[in-house]
Amino acid sequence: MNSQKRKIIRLAVLPLLIFIPGCTYPQQKIINEVQLQTILGFDKADNQYVGTALYSDYTGVEKKGGSFTLQGKGKTAHIIRESINRQSPKPIEIGKLILLIFGKELAENGVSYFVKTICRDPLIGSNMYLAI
Repeated sequence: MNSQKRKIIRLAVLPLLIFIPGCTYPQQKIINEVQLQTILGFDKADNQYVGTALYSDYTGVEKKGGSFTLQGKGKTAHIIRESINRQSPKPIEIGKLILLIFGKELAENGVSYFVKTICRDPLIGSNMYLAI
């Protein structure tokens, strides 16, 4: 009888182990509740970097839309993105990034760190351009 109960428990737990993790990730993101960042620029200023993000918002009262910029400072790309995200009324998603711009001074010192950091995000598409 014990082995019978164990088999039943195993058969009941197995579907839970398969289906429950699929319900937790990825989280559903509603387009009206996030800002889709389209352009991101980096430049060097003093001892840190400055990042500027451009996004469009079509959820206003008139729904005509408009482009808005946010700016953040930091020593790493991650800190800059967090700083920009804190200023936004809605969470910023980088999935629609189409242009990554670098200032001339920063480009002379190398941009591989920023390119690797930004492009490592699996949500970014393959149609992104780099500009200096």
